[in-house]
Formats: sequence, C-alpha cells, structure tokens
Amino acid sequence: TFSAPVTLFLDDLQWADQASIEAVNNLLITASIASTSFQDKRFFFLGCCREGEINGGHPVWKLLTNLERASVGCTNIKLDLMDE
Repeated sequence: TFSAPVTLFLDDLQWADQASIEAVNNLLITASIASTSFQDKRFFFLGCCREGEINGGHPVWKLLTNLERASVGCTNIKLDLMDE
C-alpha cells in the first residue's frame, strides 16, 4: 500500500481524445471503488478545460456524466478570464 497521496493534473482536456478520457474515467472510478473510507482516498485528479469548448457530445462531458452516475466525488469550479 502507498501512504503518500497521488495527484494527477491534466490541462486542456477540450483537446483530449476519446481513449485518453476513457483512461481517466477508468482510473477515477477504480480509485473511488478502492477507497473504502475517507482516510483511504489518496488520489486527487485535477482536470482543466476551456469553457464553451465542450458540449453534451464531448468526451469530457461524458466523463463527468459517468463520474456522477458512479457516485465519484466531483466538484466543478468555474473561473473567470484572467487579465493580462
């Protein structure tokens, strides 16, 4: 077993292909199933994408839907544009 938490950060998910999104989906669902308690949750995923570049048919949208169906904890944070 691992004692240190693991973080995975992926940016520009709007450009990710279907196979990559499916890999993330499987990883997140497997990590959630393997975590039997809050103390076991040692995997953190942070994914970023541009607003307006994904729609209901985009693989990222399907990922979010799958995670919700599987009761995987997920928080969507909308950030405003940053000034230069």
